[in-house]
Amino acid sequence: MRQTVFAAPAERGELDRMRRAHAAAAKRFWVSASGPEVWGWQGRTLGRRAGDCRLRTVCAGVGTARGRLWEGTATADTHVPRSVPRPRLRGVPDWTSPDVAYRAELTEYVSGQPVTSGTPALDQDIALPDPWWSELKSALGTLAAVPTDRESVRQNRVDRNFRRFLGIDPIRIGETTTGHADLHRANLTRAALVLLDWENGGMVPAGYDLGLLHAYSPAAPVTAARIRHAFGHALDTDAGRTGELIALGQLLQACFRGVRPHLAPLVARQAEYLTGTPRPHALTGPDSLEEPMARPRVDVVVLTMNDRPVEEAAAQATLLAQSGVDVRVVVVGNGCKPEVVPPGALTVCLPENIGIPGGRNAGADALHEAGDPADWLYFLDNDAAFPRPDVLARLVAETERHPEAAWVQPRLTGPDDVTTPRRWVPRLRAANPGRPGRVTSMTEGVVLIRREAFDEVGGWEGSLFLYHEGSDLAWRLYAAGWSGWYAADIRMHHPLTTPARHALYHRLAARNRIWIAHRNLPAPLIPLYLGTWTVITLARAVRGGGLPQTLRGMREGWATRRTQTRRPMNRRTVYRLTAAGRPPVI
Repeated sequence: MRQTVFAAPAERGELDRMRRAHAAAAKRFWVSASGPEVWGWQGRTLGRRAGDCRLRTVCAGVGTARGRLWEGTATADTHVPRSVPRPRLRGVPDWTSPDVAYRAELTEYVSGQPVTSGTPALDQDIALPDPWWSELKSALGTLAAVPTDRESVRQNRVDRNFRRFLGIDPIRIGETTTGHADLHRANLTRAALVLLDWENGGMVPAGYDLGLLHAYSPAAPVTAARIRHAFGHALDTDAGRTGELIALGQLLQACFRGVRPHLAPLVARQAEYLTGTPRPHALTGPDSLEEPMARPRVDVVVLTMNDRPVEEAAAQATLLAQSGVDVRVVVVGNGCKPEVVPPGALTVCLPENIGIPGGRNAGADALHEAGDPADWLYFLDNDAAFPRPDVLARLVAETERHPEAAWVQPRLTGPDDVTTPRRWVPRLRAANPGRPGRVTSMTEGVVLIRREAFDEVGGWEGSLFLYHEGSDLAWRLYAAGWSGWYAADIRMHHPLTTPARHALYHRLAARNRIWIAHRNLPAPLIPLYLGTWTVITLARAVRGGGLPQTLRGMREGWATRRTQTRRPMNRRTVYRLTAAGRPPVI
């Protein structure tokens, strides 16, 4: 039965009893509690600010006192070094009534704001500076070496959670360490790092704390990727994976009991990723942790040259965090063997660099040959990131709302989620990148394409090697009767780089303009298109550099244009492109 568990007691008598106990504790310490009430698990704890302190009262049955929530704060204050930043305990009196035992804890009041307020789960990415992560790593390293015999995670609970919520055989707790046991953003302050709320502290499986911190971040995939990058030395070991799985099982149990149930599908997906075992389907009805409908499948192609491993790991982490869809991934090494590959992904090792469109085709072919291809293909740059876990699901929903669209294009922004260069807006009128609508071009590295349409027109044109392959594919899709849609309210992130950073840019961009015009345009439109782009391209080259390479590319394109297969679009396609806002002369 789902219920609110971090709230005041529902019964008036229990509510008044806890408030009286808290007032009695304030008198014992000669403090005045004036801050807002903060209730803990099922109303068993009550905390309030009291001047420069925080006063928290815990209750339990007389026979069950001294439990896990009872002694943690005092034990941590005694055993954990001061180098681990935490509130100092100033006093701990105990007393009993006939049936209830109480403990009051007076600790320093921490003025720093928690990373998140009111919830341990992140619902969006946050930016924390490098020193913050270094301080957290140092604090956890110091804490791990503290000796204690206090158990925060017990094997019997692990066994039950693994069977019921993870659908796998239990794993024995192996390597253990001293931990916080409730590590999440609401227990970590932002400006100067402080670890709050130590009632659960004690022995935990290695990887448990970090696994829990990561598990609370599925809706913030970039931040989740930062956790895995910063603490991969601990998480990416056998003991670390075991500890993370135990944390996931604990969190799923809490979700089932009503604590942040919206996290359950995302947490279960992470467990599936770690184990390779499909999520359990035993839980049905209103308390089910499963998503109620079959999820669409998306095949994702990632191209790499092993030139940006950190960015690739972050991009893949945000991909694996996608919810509401089933994802199958292929990583294509363009002239190399891929080094950053998510578990379970297909790999393609091309003996030489055949260019971006050719490499993407190789990935799409590999997914098709693997059997049961998905209805959608997503082409992902290896340094692009999904800022939210629902991006792919929302893009698929857009294709269903626009059945005429062969591709759906999200809005591409910089990491700030705002900046969108004009070249990333797939239409001529780019002043308002937040306006959705039909489009005639695409941003190739973050685009969802129907497999049916992609196969119908033969995929990307491999001979282009680099640049303008999106314009070529868009024209061919329009010629086949399809169109494109710009979903401006769905964002993807990408570093704010310029295409001119590539040495081949000026030559290949100029050459490929001529090639795609010869391939696709009716004869009367070719001089109009090339005349327009010649003026624009030369003006850009004079202003921004690269004029000799641009002229070389133009000569090369004109001399070799007949190597390109010519399939000119008809008048109807010209009209449809014009009606969509971009006549094929500009």
